[in-house]
Amino acid sequence: MTTRHYHPKWPAISKRARRLTHGGCTWCLWRRAKHVHHVRYRDTFGRLIAGKERPGWDVFPVCVKCHGMLHSKDRYHEHRDRNDNGNDRRTVARLVVMWWVRRLPLEWMGVIAVGVGAWIIFG
Repeated sequence: MTTRHYHPKWPAISKRARRLTHGGCTWCLWRRAKHVHHVRYRDTFGRLIAGKERPGWDVFPVCVKCHGMLHSKDRYHEHRDRNDNGNDRRTVARLVVMWWVRRLPLEWMGVIAVGVGAWIIFG
């Protein structure tokens, strides 16, 4: 993946985002995050945030498969004149929640997986 059109600080920002989530995807929670997805490119005043992206707010580490899904037609519509990239609010909200789950100590991930599995089965 090339970063030549990104801000010079982008490699450090994306590396930090992946490190903060222990290298895991913030969408599926179990695959290795090799990409970092932008949910916004501008602040609320319309100014570009390139080089100032905040992990867990502006960008989220995701695996290759989930990144493709986040850019699919039903979740992503590119709006260069808006403050976000077109991800719907539910998608962004899930990324934020899963960001905080992925930041938990790794020992907790097994407990969460079992809990989610039980919730799905016994709902």
